[in-house]
Amino acid sequence: MLWVTLLLLVGCMEDEDYSVSPHDVLAFSKDTVAFDTVMTGMATNTYTFQVYNHGEKSIRIPKVYLEKGAESPFYVNVDGSFLEGGEVQGLEIGGGDSLRVFLFLNAPEGDDDQPRLIADKLCFHTEGGRRQEVVLEAYGQDVIRLEMLTIDKDTLLSAKRPYHITDTLLVKSGVTLT
Repeated sequence: MLWVTLLLLVGCMEDEDYSVSPHDVLAFSKDTVAFDTVMTGMATNTYTFQVYNHGEKSIRIPKVYLEKGAESPFYVNVDGSFLEGGEVQGLEIGGGDSLRVFLFLNAPEGDDDQPRLIADKLCFHTEGGRRQEVVLEAYGQDVIRLEMLTIDKDTLLSAKRPYHITDTLLVKSGVTLT
């Protein structure tokens, strides 16, 4: 009988250990994750930041999502949960604890000579009704890709876009590359 009473007491206390106040907010180690200029069609390095709960009570996060959803070129993992289709549900942060966010970008290729802005927002909805966000941005640069190329006659490479050379670029003897 004592065990049943104790279990009921603990079960009732669990919900009281979570804040539903809109005044209890998350804190972020970065408000913007800027990737700088990246080559399109290639995944970037992984970037990371922390999400903190500085309060005493836990905060439930029913939904974390990318504003552009599954169309976003950003790939995100929040505390071990991948945002499948651009969102994840059912996270929480204990009082005085934190979550780590990992993300990378695979900017889509286009046909632009100048870098173009690629942006999205990673949104956190708390059970207290707050929406908070971290801005994700980069500039995607389309490049001219060259792989295992042998130049055997005088050649002029234009400067309209950067070149991404993989493996080798061989210029034969007596040939000019400009």
